[in-house]
Amino acid sequence: MNSLLSDPILKQDHDLDSRHRYLVRRLSSIVLLVRHGETLWNERRLLQGRTDIALCERGREQAKVLSSALTSIPFSSIYCSPLSRAKETAEILALPHGLTPIADQGFAEISFGDWEGKSHESLALEAGEEYAQWIIKPTEVTVAGAERLEEAQTRAMRSLDKIVRENKKRVLVVVGHGGINRVILLSLLEADLGAFWRMRQDTTCVNLIEFSDDIPRISLLNCTAHFKTDYTHIVKSAMSRNRIPLEDQS
Repeated sequence: MNSLLSDPILKQDHDLDSRHRYLVRRLSSIVLLVRHGETLWNERRLLQGRTDIALCERGREQAKVLSSALTSIPFSSIYCSPLSRAKETAEILALPHGLTPIADQGFAEISFGDWEGKSHESLALEAGEEYAQWIIKPTEVTVAGAERLEEAQTRAMRSLDKIVRENKKRVLVVVGHGGINRVILLSLLEADLGAFWRMRQDTTCVNLIEFSDDIPRISLLNCTAHFKTDYTHIVKSAMSRNRIPLEDQS
C-alpha cells in the first residue's frame, strides 16, 4: 500500500482527483515558495521549461535582494529545482544561513516541449487557435513533447508533501519556477488547472504557505515586497500563529 495513503497524518479525499491527494494534516510548518531570479529568456519573454538557462546579472541581483530580506528568518532547509536558474537562486538565499540547497526533481519546471525557446507573441502567430486554447484551457491542449499539467502537479505535490512531513515545526524555502509554482498553489487551493495562466509568478516572488489546522493557508501570493522591505515581521507572525519556535532552527 502507498505509505502516503496509510499515514495517519495525511488526509485523502477519494472524491477529489489525483492532483489534490496530498493534503497535510496536523503539521505546523511554513514554506516560502519562491520563483527563481530573472534570466535573459525571461527578459525576452521566451518559454523556458526544462531548457537549462542560467540567471542573468539582474536575476542575481534580485536573488541578493531577496536573500537580504530573508536573512533574519530562521529557516532550516532550502530545497530547489535542479535547473541552474533555480539552483543558483537557492544558493544565494542559503549563503547567509550556512545551508546547502537540496535539489529535488519534483520541483523542476514543467516541460513545454516543442514550444520551449519561443515567445508568447510568436506562438500566437504560429500556433494561432491552438495557442489561444492553451492560454484559456491549458489542460485541453496537447503540445508535442510537453509534460501534462496533471503529471507535473502530481510530482510537485509528492515532493512538497515529503519535505513538509520531514520538517515538522520548521520554516522551509523551496525555489521553483513560474509553472511548477502555479500547479502547487492551485493544488493547495483545490482549484482547477484551467486557471494556470490566471496566476502571476514574478521572478523572485515569495508565496508564504502555512500548514496547520488540517488545511494549508496561503498568506502571501506572488509577493515582491522584498524590493522595498523585508519579511521578518510577516514570517515570524506566521510562526507564532503555528506555534513554531522562533529560535534558530539549524
